[in-house]
Amino acid sequence: MLFLILVCVALAFTSMNLVATIIAVVLWIVIHPLLVWMGMVDPQLVGVYLRSQKYPGYIRPFTTPFRKHVGYRIPSADASWKFWRR
Repeated sequence: MLFLILVCVALAFTSMNLVATIIAVVLWIVIHPLLVWMGMVDPQLVGVYLRSQKYPGYIRPFTTPFRKHVGYRIPSADASWKFWRR
């Protein structure tokens, strides 16, 4: 919504002619109700957006290079391999 306002105002003020101002107004009249409708159709959109804003800018990875067990090993597969290798 704010980006739509920015685009319409920038289009109207930077071009400074009547045609561009009319195009900016038409964009506002067409796209603004569409965005409002999208917000009413999906009411959980606001909750998802607000939850995503709570996350920090950088999320640390969960693994480190100092793990004791690197990789996942299936114990039964290791035992059967040793059995067939004899």
